[in-house]
Amino acid sequence: MATRSLIAYETQDGRVYGNYAHFDGYPEGVGKVLLQHWNTPEAVEALTQYDMSSIHEDGSVEYWSEECGFPENQLSWGNAEEFFWDYDELGTEFHYLLRADGEWEFASRWDERFAPNDFARYLGDWMEENHQEWYEENVL
Repeated sequence: MATRSLIAYETQDGRVYGNYAHFDGYPEGVGKVLLQHWNTPEAVEALTQYDMSSIHEDGSVEYWSEECGFPENQLSWGNAEEFFWDYDELGTEFHYLLRADGEWEFASRWDERFAPNDFARYLGDWMEENHQEWYEENVL
């Protein structure tokens, strides 16, 4: 079963660009990999040019385009608030946004702990609180 997510980056003018990831979208899956391997706007821009099937622990990516021949199809939103509330079109559960200041934020559609009420939680803070040993070994 898939835990679908959206992964995106914010530009200096506040617009948001990103794409869909099908598997392992929960913070202990995709969230950890984003913190460890995908942590610059340039990297996230490259990552999100196509729909993603899987993002692996080592940071490698399987794209739907490789399996199905889909063209480049990056998505866009007017601002972060639009991004964090856009769950319906793709049926996603988790949204990850690399802010223009370089901090990852995330929110969840179903999990009240991560609801986008005041936008989102900082992914690094949550990982440090809930997976301290991993965070210290892999991010700090």
